[in-house]
Amino acid sequence: MTNVEKIINLIDGWINPIMVKELRQAVQGKFIMAVLLFFLTISVAVLGFYSMTYDKELEDFEGGRTIFLIYLGILMGTCLLFVPGYTSSRLAAERADENVDLLFATAMKPAAIIRGKLLSAFILCILIYSACMPFMTLTYLLRGIDLPTIFILLALGLLAVLIGIQFSIFLACLPMSKWFKGLMALSGLFGLGLLMWTIMAASFMLLRFGIGSAIGSWAFLCVALSIAVLVIIAAGLLFVLSVAMITPSSANRALPIRIYLTAIWLFGGVIAAAWAIKGISECWPMIVWASVSAGIFSFSLLGAVSEREKLGLRVANTIPKRRWLRGPAFLFYSGGAGGVIWAMLMMFFTYVVLGFWHDIFPRMAGWKDMDIATQCITALCLYFIAYSLTGLCLRRFILGRLVKIPLTWGIVAGLIMTGAIGPLLVAFFAQQDIGYRQGHVWFLGNPFGAIAFYREVDLFITVGIAWAAGAILINLPWFYNQITRFKPPGETEFVA
Repeated sequence: MTNVEKIINLIDGWINPIMVKELRQAVQGKFIMAVLLFFLTISVAVLGFYSMTYDKELEDFEGGRTIFLIYLGILMGTCLLFVPGYTSSRLAAERADENVDLLFATAMKPAAIIRGKLLSAFILCILIYSACMPFMTLTYLLRGIDLPTIFILLALGLLAVLIGIQFSIFLACLPMSKWFKGLMALSGLFGLGLLMWTIMAASFMLLRFGIGSAIGSWAFLCVALSIAVLVIIAAGLLFVLSVAMITPSSANRALPIRIYLTAIWLFGGVIAAAWAIKGISECWPMIVWASVSAGIFSFSLLGAVSEREKLGLRVANTIPKRRWLRGPAFLFYSGGAGGVIWAMLMMFFTYVVLGFWHDIFPRMAGWKDMDIATQCITALCLYFIAYSLTGLCLRRFILGRLVKIPLTWGIVAGLIMTGAIGPLLVAFFAQQDIGYRQGHVWFLGNPFGAIAFYREVDLFITVGIAWAAGAILINLPWFYNQITRFKPPGETEFVA
């Protein structure tokens, strides 16, 4: 065997078989070919119509810009609606009960399956891009747009395509009934349409701004790299969640999710600190980082209280035998108590980072806003802790026979809606004042009430501390049982 053959065999071993299967079926089918032919026909028709109706005396050097936006709209509509819909529908069909063997009867890892689906859809979009780019670069000859701007907006659209495809794959992986899948499909279509509208609006603004002239500046590179990193992080999070959705329930599904969220928490904090110090010399990047982190960890609590309370033998065999390693492992392994403690610790560390930031940079601009944001974030985290553990109590002591453990998040969501809307309905029918001065009392059950009534944030924090502390005390036996059972097989009993 020659060296060339060895290299070819090595590359062949790296190629994802799911990607090969999906691409082969796509190019052999009629759907992709029909989309390509339709796209090429529309592109030729638009360019030909404009060429025949072009009036040089009436044009104001915006012909290329107008045609480019038309092409970009067609391209984004194809890559953000048709391709994600095609990919997600195929994946959802494979996850159906009658075709479940198509997805699960394989030796491939769940991550390889999702990666193959993502790569195949992304390559199809690259194929459509290759058919579109010659027409879009020709708009440079019609004046009103430059080549750097064209390539920047195409790259921005490609990032949107990446997040759109992964979002559709995530929706297809959700374990739901057919009715809920239909509802989620409509929601996903609305989300992709909103993403398309956002990209088109941003492209129009960047065209007016003349973004191509700033391509060599340091500010442009910082913003562009930050946007690219944020999109990749968001796509990575959806990827990890999608893998967890198709992983068997007996596996340690929470481990990669919590490791990934912890990693992006650290990485995002570094980026925010760099922007605050070297970029704008204000605290706003840290405020955004802390707010997003608090939101992610708050909603993580809903998933944590819905996790199983007893580990299977498959996960138990991987528990460290050394006692000093069990503490960190307990936080990252699947299990309700570990997930709740991990989320609360990440909230606490976020608060600690903001405190250190205040001590290190006491004179940085925006500290008044950061103090308010820190208090509102604290109130939000306390309320989500209180609601999550209260829903856990209801499921354990009252609704245990009616609601299964994986559906505990539904109880918590119902409690949040009741606490947020219920008092307002009472105030409305009782004709009570719900204005800014006296109305904050009716928003004490709303987790986001402290944001609207930030001047009364101390009251929200007091209520949140008392409520969360009481809920934690009631659930202490629940925490204790899971902590003491977190041992390798032979030291405690596990269920398969």
